[in-house]
Amino acid sequence: MLTIEDLRRYKVRVREPIITNILGYKIIGMPPPSSGGASMILILNILAQYGVPEGISGPLGFHRLIESLKHAFAVRMRLGDPDFVGVAQVVSDMISPKFAQELKKTIHDNMTFDPGHYGGRWNQIDDHGTSHLSIVDSEQNAVSMTSTVNSYFGAQILSQSTGIVLNNEMSDFSMPENNTGNVSLPAPPNFIRPGKRPLSSMTPTIVLKVCCFVISFAHIYSIRRLQMANDNFQHFKVLGDRGFRSQMNQQPCSNRYRL
Repeated sequence: MLTIEDLRRYKVRVREPIITNILGYKIIGMPPPSSGGASMILILNILAQYGVPEGISGPLGFHRLIESLKHAFAVRMRLGDPDFVGVAQVVSDMISPKFAQELKKTIHDNMTFDPGHYGGRWNQIDDHGTSHLSIVDSEQNAVSMTSTVNSYFGAQILSQSTGIVLNNEMSDFSMPENNTGNVSLPAPPNFIRPGKRPLSSMTPTIVLKVCCFVISFAHIYSIRRLQMANDNFQHFKVLGDRGFRSQMNQQPCSNRYRL
């Protein structure tokens, strides 16, 4: 149940983004309770070890990408709302090149494995689609913003006073339940609690090179949407393939950005 008092107590949390350097680019991603930023960085750190673009091209490149995605999905289910769950060590691992090196050792170019090989302990959340916008002005101030009502038409409830479709983000929590058979258990870090924010896959991202803005984008991905995560990676692959250059890189930049 949601009450007026719940709405009054709600506060926006402004958190520091996840920032790292990969392939010569400064990547700025969304922190928990979104798993998107850390997961994307983990995938990129694994694939960067193969060499760009030659090691990640063609059918073998897609195989390596899919195996990297499996590892990222397994690790991300250890995340949750940092106001309720300790996630600092998990995030530190996910953005660590050394951690990515250890995972790469378990990827074989001629075979794939059962879920247990990737360390998947918890059941995946079945999150849904988003809307995204990227804005850059003439001074290179950049905004990368993702929003969502989760599934089609959210909770399928329309506010009579505002005309806004209400979301059903509650479904992004992991629900405690009795599981039998071979079904993975729900993830305790993402169990529902009053005032808690659910785990998300949103991945608004800004990329800088030599302090100058290069690109802003985002894709959400779920276990049914591996191609979306691939799209995110393809942005970086294009940068590596073409040695991305733009007029923006030749201008002074203010390095202001917002996720």
